[in-house]
Amino acid sequence: MHRTLERQFKNAFGGMKPEEVSGNLATLLKLINNTYVHSDEEQVLTSHSLDLSSKEFSDLNKKLASEKQLVEQKVEERTRELKYEKEKLNIIIKNMRSGAILVNPAGIVTFVNTVACTELSITHTEDSLNILSNFFPSVPVFEFIKKALEGEHMSVPEVENGGKIFSLSFNPLKDEGQILGVLIWINDTTERKLLDRDQKQFIAIASHEMRTPLAIIRGNAELMVDDEVVKHSEDLSKGVKSILSGSVRLLNIVNDFIDLQKMESGSVVLKPVSVDILQVLKETIADLMNITKEKNLYINLVVLSDFIPSVYIDKERVQQIFINLISNAIHYTDQGGITVSVENSDGVIRILFRDTGLGMDIEDQKHLFAKFSTGKGFIKSREYGSGMGLYICKLLATMMDCEVQLDKSNIGVGSQFSLTIPLDKKVII
Repeated sequence: MHRTLERQFKNAFGGMKPEEVSGNLATLLKLINNTYVHSDEEQVLTSHSLDLSSKEFSDLNKKLASEKQLVEQKVEERTRELKYEKEKLNIIIKNMRSGAILVNPAGIVTFVNTVACTELSITHTEDSLNILSNFFPSVPVFEFIKKALEGEHMSVPEVENGGKIFSLSFNPLKDEGQILGVLIWINDTTERKLLDRDQKQFIAIASHEMRTPLAIIRGNAELMVDDEVVKHSEDLSKGVKSILSGSVRLLNIVNDFIDLQKMESGSVVLKPVSVDILQVLKETIADLMNITKEKNLYINLVVLSDFIPSVYIDKERVQQIFINLISNAIHYTDQGGITVSVENSDGVIRILFRDTGLGMDIEDQKHLFAKFSTGKGFIKSREYGSGMGLYICKLLATMMDCEVQLDKSNIGVGSQFSLTIPLDKKVII
């Protein structure tokens, strides 16, 4: 029996006796008719619904197939890109001049490039760290790896083996704060280090060899300047003065090179004594007075405090800083002059060197205390120096626990430098 008919029949005659059902035949026929009418309507709706579902499914299937094809195409393209990048990276790593060893977070070597294998004679990757440790016995390789895995950058600037000089660095690899491993770089710096040593040795020898003849030229030029014959000849006087100024400038450059070589090699020994800073400033200014007169510049010393105590410091080196700072001010000043101020304030002696010279732009100020830095001002001033004066000042100040810095500078207005000498443990009452 049709389920719909059966359901409706039970609803209509479920409580009747068989003889009672025949009396309601008309009702039964009506139910049968309604049942099949409704059943046909349901079938039509169901069929229509299935048709729609089938069409939607077909459209969806086509869309999914299209998207699948697109995804597969993108995956293929990306795979080719990654393969290309991997090959490119492998070529770079294989041909780089630095050795590279990659260690994972578990401390296991996962990669060693060709240079590292060649330098350390590595044949099996798993032995790399032991070989590295034996190759550089003075370097705590495993301790450095452990620290690098904790996020520290460890480095060894110079270590020798077999007549070669190397630098090592242990670099943690991070991704969003997570340590992914350690990359060990091994650089053969032999050529650069030997060249650097040769350059320093050449400069040291050349400087010492040049200093004596230059000192003789300077001394003779000074004598000739005062000679009566020279004084009475304008051309001769001009020539001798040119020789004198040139020899002085060259001698200063040579002295700078010698001082720099000593400081960078660590052979400078400080000789601290009780020093009257105010008196040293007066002596320095007096020594440089002739230069300022030649350029028609003033140079003034201003004492801003009632009492300037003596300090325990290397007199020769602190005077060298004074000479460099004041000489620089003279070189870059064509009009006006230089004012040197000294004060005792807040536990320090602070000395200001202010000029009315060319001044510096921001770019020159960034590299002011770098070695061989002269900036654009020296070209305008026509005063050629070694470019080491301020660099030497910085080194000397640091050695004596002092601080030298540029306070301010403006183009066409001038500059102000300062030297700060802390009084703590240096005061001599």
